[in-house]
Amino acid sequence: MSITVEDFEKFLSIHNYSRSTIIGYTKALARMCIFCRKKPHQLDEFDFKEFTEHLVYDTNLSWNAIHAYHGAFSCFFRRMLNNTLYKQYVRYPKRQRILPEILSYSEIKAILQSITNPKHKTIIKLFYSTGMRLSELSHLTIDCIDFERRTIKIIGGKGRKDRYVAISFHMQMVLAEYLEIFKPSNYLFKPNSNNQFFRASSVRYIMNLHKNKLKLKKNICIHTLRHTYATHMLEQGGNILTLQRLLGHSTLNATLVYLHTQNVDILKAPNPLDNLEMMYA
Repeated sequence: MSITVEDFEKFLSIHNYSRSTIIGYTKALARMCIFCRKKPHQLDEFDFKEFTEHLVYDTNLSWNAIHAYHGAFSCFFRRMLNNTLYKQYVRYPKRQRILPEILSYSEIKAILQSITNPKHKTIIKLFYSTGMRLSELSHLTIDCIDFERRTIKIIGGKGRKDRYVAISFHMQMVLAEYLEIFKPSNYLFKPNSNNQFFRASSVRYIMNLHKNKLKLKKNICIHTLRHTYATHMLEQGGNILTLQRLLGHSTLNATLVYLHTQNVDILKAPNPLDNLEMMYA
């Protein structure tokens, strides 16, 4: 039976995969077909093994990128080809433990102070105040905000899961002022020209603009605000299980990384050099 990349795309759509996952998975499959010089239905477990080894040893892709490719191929072989033999031949890439960049409190303050556009400032504050993902913020509607309960409902987050995030007292005032000035009718953040949602590229531009303006040396992006929110929350006494719910993580393991980015515990640890200086002062 002939199977095409388009068939795989239709399958993913029918099974309610997110648009970004569909694009990533179909591009990965197309790249494997080009490398192996085969059509999708002709691929076998040895092609899976060979292409995965190519990604690991012959490219500069990060572990996360290779992991995404592996997920795409596993889904295609298992669901479209009914082939699970690849598990015997394909060695799962060893995970790299790379900690995300975290902004300091002063760097967050500097970024906010550098923004004069009220819409842009509201966007950046909302990212830092809630830790939501870029795709989630771009599609927020005014109906998602509940000022009385001080919550925002995230609809169709990663994995198609809904959740609630809390609005701080300061963020509540910021949003109320924003609504009064811009009076959006549907999407909370929209371009000036139409009623569509605010594009992800526009949000990335805002972050890059002020990063460059402040000449920050750290390798940061808009997602850094999510990492920073999680880290600062733990540093201020937040609970790891509550953080898992607020971030929308399916497993606690995804949240545990922030135990390694917060610095409260390591700063409290006694330092032998300081003790030495005091002993012989």
